[in-house]
Amino acid sequence: MNVNFWNRLAPSFDSVNPSDPQFITFIKKQLPVNSTLLEIGAGTGKLAADLSDSCRLIEASDFSPEMIKRGLEKNLPDSVHLSVEDATNLSFPSEQLDTVLAFNTLHVISNIDKSLSEVTRVLQPNGQFIASIPDFKRNKLSFIFIRWMMKLMKFRLWSTKEYERLFHQHGLEVTFTGKITEESSSVIIIGKKKEIPTVR
Repeated sequence: MNVNFWNRLAPSFDSVNPSDPQFITFIKKQLPVNSTLLEIGAGTGKLAADLSDSCRLIEASDFSPEMIKRGLEKNLPDSVHLSVEDATNLSFPSEQLDTVLAFNTLHVISNIDKSLSEVTRVLQPNGQFIASIPDFKRNKLSFIFIRWMMKLMKFRLWSTKEYERLFHQHGLEVTFTGKITEESSSVIIIGKKKEIPTVR
């Protein structure tokens, strides 16, 4: 996806992506105490700010410079740091983070294999990757239109099973797949980084 597309969306990003209290509550329950979290596709850092009281440090990253610029204009909590990052080539050291979060991001990343390899690399052993993905099985007319638009824009329209397969392929053991509520328009998948046994 062209970065200019997301740069143009930056001014209205927060208004078209309202906070979901149930999602925020759910995510907070998954986070270890005093944890470090990287959000990829963070936009202007709105979700990171909502989660800031549950983490020691949140790195909110996005590959759109305009999104990050808008985020830096906000009065964000001290624990939230914003940066321009390519999810397929992260600048962070290996095995440093407790959690990586991607909120409705994986279906628009240019190379999901490279991105998941990077997620696995930066996670500590037994660290977790939390991803929400759009649910394209809903039958409402408005959702059918959204699906059509996403297909037109060449967004990824994979099933939950396909994402689960990719998680396993990249060393992430799926520990949860489901919706927060029946009405949710997204499915959450949580993958735990498999610890590689030490050879003695």
